[in-house]
Amino acid sequence: MESSLLNQIIPWAALGISLLAAGMMQFIASVHKARALRAELQLSDLEQQLQDLTEQFLAFERRAERTAWEMERLRDERVHDVAAAPMVNESSSSYQNAIRLAMRGESAQSLMDICSISRGEAELLIKLHQRGEIPA
Repeated sequence: MESSLLNQIIPWAALGISLLAAGMMQFIASVHKARALRAELQLSDLEQQLQDLTEQFLAFERRAERTAWEMERLRDERVHDVAAAPMVNESSSSYQNAIRLAMRGESAQSLMDICSISRGEAELLIKLHQRGEIPA
């Protein structure tokens, strides 16, 4: 009797164990599937972030190039402006007076005495601004 009961229980026990194993396998598979899905979502988010960062970097690079170009243009303008700008300092009015005197035909000595400039400056102003002469 014991053996017949055992013979009846064993198939049911085996079936129960098989169902339990199948359930566990299905549970493990769903856990792995959920993990894989989360990993795919994270990967997708990371790819989007990488794309956004790449676009931001390219925009920054374009702005940096424009800024470098603008700085170069401003540097060239400043050099041009400095070269073209008249000398402005304490003695600029002395030079303006000396230029007027030279244009009136005054001598280098007169320019030196009246405007307190050096002989070389006086002679240069006379050569540049004396009436009737065209500077070479």
